[in-house]
Amino acid sequence: MKLNTLILSLFVAFTFLGCRSYSQDDYQEFYVVESFLVVDTPLPKLYLSTTKESTQLYNFEELVVVDATVKLEILVDDVNSAVDSTITYSFNGIDAYEADFQHNVMSAKNYKLTITIPNETQPIIGYTKIPASFTNTNPVPASLEYQSEEQIEIKIPASQSSERQNYFIFSTIFRGDPIVENLTPVFRELFEEFDDEDSDINEFVKSNSGIVSEGNFDIGTDGTLTLRFPWIGISFFGENTIVTNIIDENMYDFIRSQEVQLGGGSISPGEIPNAIYNLDGAIGVFGSMATDTLNINITRRPEDIN
Repeated sequence: MKLNTLILSLFVAFTFLGCRSYSQDDYQEFYVVESFLVVDTPLPKLYLSTTKESTQLYNFEELVVVDATVKLEILVDDVNSAVDSTITYSFNGIDAYEADFQHNVMSAKNYKLTITIPNETQPIIGYTKIPASFTNTNPVPASLEYQSEEQIEIKIPASQSSERQNYFIFSTIFRGDPIVENLTPVFRELFEEFDDEDSDINEFVKSNSGIVSEGNFDIGTDGTLTLRFPWIGISFFGENTIVTNIIDENMYDFIRSQEVQLGGGSISPGEIPNAIYNLDGAIGVFGSMATDTLNINITRRPEDIN
């Protein structure tokens, strides 16, 4: 077993790369959209390309669509409401479309994406409901000893929506020197046991959890949710950044459906359902998230000091 495969089973990593299952005998070209909006940050690039048969060499630069008309509309209320303002995009001449003017993504707003491509009768359309911004309200110590009884606790507000609970993904980013001596005991043992030419310690610098629902949290009398961050999420001793992400419906649907394609969940033999894209006229992801970060220094226990 290779090291990175084993780590995935301990602390599941996700990626936003997916493929649609279809018969190569009936190959149909699809447009592919990729853009992830983050609350209170500038609009990201929007990537637009086409698929290619799996029997042919894939080169993204050759598949980029360069002549589309792209606009993003901020809606007054829900998806059926009027348009409050419109942001146009232009192709950057390299690989993506970028907003024509500065705009920070607004909390709890509905955004509509429309892409018109020459000679196509129907536009590509997508919607995203931006999650509400939030902040961890629990004091976090500047430093904490590894595997101490005092765990990292993240406290955030519960969803205010009666239709949908919040779903989270947590990321840990190591800010120090990624060397074997800085690995926490579990990860160091695994790295040394399975170290081979395919192993790369830098794969441990950033790790991501699977989707976590509000049901995994302790609900306080004040309506807040408290998560005790697991120690298995810490790969290195030293300065770590923990990012809490609340994801929208589009990212939630895509990630959970892709996990089934990659072997998660329970499906009948020979049945691999398509990933859920929530886009009209294209595959891919037009999604959004709200994030909050905390920084903490993880120190060694006496037995961890060489």
